[in-house]
Amino acid sequence: MLTFTVVLVFGGVGVTRIDVMNARYDASAATAQDPVYDPQAGVEQNPAVAHVHVHTEPVGTIVAGPLDPSVGGQWQYLRPLPSKTKNPVHSITGPNGKVLEVTGSGGDKRLLAAGTFSSRLYDPVTDTYTNVATPADMFCAGQTLLPDGRALVGGGTAAINGGPSPAPYTFKGSMSLYAFDFTTLTYQKLTPLEVGRWYPSIVNWFDGAVFIIGGLDGTGVTTDVNEVFHYQTDTHTTLPGHRAFALYPQLHPAMNGQLFYAYNDPGFWAPYTNKFTPVPGLKSLARTGSSSCFVGDVRDQNLILMGGGWPANKVVAEINLKASNPTFTLGPPLPSAKAYLNCVNLPNGQTLEVGGCSNNLATAAKHDVAILNSVDGPWVAMNPLPAGEHRCYHSNEFVDDNGDVMSYTSNPTDAPFSLSVLRWSPPYQFLGTRPTLAVPTTDMKYDATYTMTTTGGADRISVLTWSDPTHATQPNQRYLSLPLSGSGAITLPTRASRVLTPGWYRLWAVNPAGALSKAVWIHLS
Repeated sequence: MLTFTVVLVFGGVGVTRIDVMNARYDASAATAQDPVYDPQAGVEQNPAVAHVHVHTEPVGTIVAGPLDPSVGGQWQYLRPLPSKTKNPVHSITGPNGKVLEVTGSGGDKRLLAAGTFSSRLYDPVTDTYTNVATPADMFCAGQTLLPDGRALVGGGTAAINGGPSPAPYTFKGSMSLYAFDFTTLTYQKLTPLEVGRWYPSIVNWFDGAVFIIGGLDGTGVTTDVNEVFHYQTDTHTTLPGHRAFALYPQLHPAMNGQLFYAYNDPGFWAPYTNKFTPVPGLKSLARTGSSSCFVGDVRDQNLILMGGGWPANKVVAEINLKASNPTFTLGPPLPSAKAYLNCVNLPNGQTLEVGGCSNNLATAAKHDVAILNSVDGPWVAMNPLPAGEHRCYHSNEFVDDNGDVMSYTSNPTDAPFSLSVLRWSPPYQFLGTRPTLAVPTTDMKYDATYTMTTTGGADRISVLTWSDPTHATQPNQRYLSLPLSGSGAITLPTRASRVLTPGWYRLWAVNPAGALSKAVWIHLS
């Protein structure tokens, strides 16, 4: 057994190297293919079964929790990820409800050199996977769903140098840009990005444009060049000026027409003018692996930033972006200190915190799961992550079209990476007969009124974005609730209100008991 210890450092402006932490080489279990290490988290990536974490519970196994499912939800095992592949670190749901799971090289230097990359399309209804030919290393790219229904994947890994110990790993960002078609299951190569990007964020905007922001460039240095992509022409240009952000910048479209940067040194950024307006009140903490999202109806503009750090903290900071003088204040602390948790908007208006660990250690994995009913709390405990499971670095948690939460991927430094796939059904799935929803058209317009066809006593319609999580971030995520009139009609927000960006959304019918229909996709323009 050979062991070595180095340090992982990232998440701030100016970072130019990422070192592996506590990587492990078990020579006794090595095969003809030498072990491969995840260069970010230091996880041994040997394809041998002994080096992956796969629970033996049969597919469909329901995990009994201390709380009744109608109070604490319910965990269930699904088909594990394919055992001889890297686990995915990016997820994007398409308008057909299927999920593009992107792995790329998985940080494997030899796969990168060989040009061997992977993606899969997952069908939550049938619990099946379809392999997708993947033309570039999209590992640690940015992703979103475009207004026309394609997935956009930008950046990724151009080179991995150094490592393992004692030499640090250094990364160079790729200029690759691809659009994925959920119907043909193919990637379309687009004009390369203006600069290389590794760990960028891609954020949809109210005018239909898409911003591609931050990351390490082709030399491995944090870029201060940002760009805007136009899906109608598949072209992009640089934004004015220069602005550097932390890796995977947590930027949220605000109703004041600016992007809100939720991290240390927070503030509003106007991307078309490059003006940055700081906001006060946020205590400077180590926030690597923190997560942020809107809480409740996005029109209220309440946002939280929670957890993160090495070791992790349980601090939650909250801010109202439409206040006359927005200022961070302390919110309800997390049930436990954790980083790499996921903040998930549920289709009933609640906010979920799930996953995470401290110092990216499986031995310090956090199993608590909790929801917020309002921004001021308190957190309400749900049934915990099943015993023996962990959701650390690279974990993805997001809502599927049934209203359940998918959970997979974990790359801790002290244990094999996880291939288990779990589904958490929230309490609203156990509240009696579910409503149904049918829409008069899937093509809907801003500030227009549409009559819904519902059953089950539905009295409101929830609107939720697609899901596109990676690395504890999901900047496009937002929820709002629209009341049904006596005739069963809803009126969508105006475009000028800057509540929803153009594109695809999911609608759910909700009744007074809180039970939900299945989602129906609509296109807003």
